[in-house]
Amino acid sequence: MTLNPPDGISMTDSSKDRPRSALAGNRLPQPHRFHLTDGRVMTGYLFRSPGSRLADHLGGIKGYISVVDAVVGPHEEPMKYVALNSSHVVFIEEIPAPEEEPTGTGPEPV
Repeated sequence: MTLNPPDGISMTDSSKDRPRSALAGNRLPQPHRFHLTDGRVMTGYLFRSPGSRLADHLGGIKGYISVVDAVVGPHEEPMKYVALNSSHVVFIEEIPAPEEEPTGTGPEPV
């Protein structure tokens, strides 16, 4: 499944030119996969400061995780915003942004 950034937000804007600070206004959407306690998997965007660690971001959250453009399961419609109860999350997986995906060095297709 391919995630697209939320409406009006570009993942390739001038964010590389911005200073890397933890200011609240400096957060950008980053794709994540949330594995829930009931076995479902939710994909969506978590707003984090560029260069911040996921553990540091989650350390400042009190009970709920804000997720935008969330999708639960492969055939569900996206939800614009979800407040996810952190006690329902088993683990969170960071999904590389499209420009960060490594290029394949394997054999070329025949």
